[in-house]
Amino acid sequence: MRFAVKVFYIGTEFDGFQFQKDRRTVEKEIVDSLREAGYIKGKKENGFSYAGRTDKGVHAIGQVISFVSEKKVSLPEINDYLPFDIVVWGYVEVEESFNPRRDAKMRWYRYVDEYGGQNIRLMRKASRILLGKKDFSFLSKRPGENEFNVCEIHKVELGVLDNSLIFDMVGKSFRWEVVRRTWTALKMVGESLLTEEELRMVLNKELRLPIRPSPPSNLVLMDVYYALPFIVSYSSLKEILHVIKKKREEHPELTRVLDVIEQDINSRLTITP
Repeated sequence: MRFAVKVFYIGTEFDGFQFQKDRRTVEKEIVDSLREAGYIKGKKENGFSYAGRTDKGVHAIGQVISFVSEKKVSLPEINDYLPFDIVVWGYVEVEESFNPRRDAKMRWYRYVDEYGGQNIRLMRKASRILLGKKDFSFLSKRPGENEFNVCEIHKVELGVLDNSLIFDMVGKSFRWEVVRRTWTALKMVGESLLTEEELRMVLNKELRLPIRPSPPSNLVLMDVYYALPFIVSYSSLKEILHVIKKKREEHPELTRVLDVIEQDINSRLTITP
């Protein structure tokens, strides 16, 4: 049997998602825990895969992993083996050919920042030019890989909530650091450091500017969408709220982003039987 599993984690204490030798990564912790719990023998043997990598410090609510196992998934059991800052909260049995990266319909990222008086009207207007199929080569970690930097963006949304700026970006795929660099560019527009036309020129690769990625600690992979009926665990979502509470005490600097994550989890709890 092959399963797809929804994974939450707070990325602060991890060196990113993907396995790195002698580093604490989300992937390593998950694989080790699944092995200890008797679900898999190893990554290759059980076809372990995931929807996408997240950088060091980036958080996730709806990351998706997949693996083959003769043992039916029990979310509470897996959570017993996982470290405190990783929680699995949904699963579904899938076809053997399922690939969480390739089969994803859409990915939703959210960036949370402090509102510092930026011109929201200008930022929203500029954000509309991001929609559709665009080349993010000049807003990517690897600008030389042009053919890989084209992303189709289906939705962008910018709001202000309790003195926080909340930026949502939804698309089928995203290249390295694109969301964080795009957010930097929009903030520059809101602070009159960049014009809408200049942002358009950046996307057209007519203008190259030193646009640095915003800090990873404010970025959340909110969800990865599939045409699949995930079975959601109410108790696991409640467990996530306990993680958020503890992390807020340990890392008060994360309060802004943790508040947004908490709000999302509470909204999921209202629709979970």
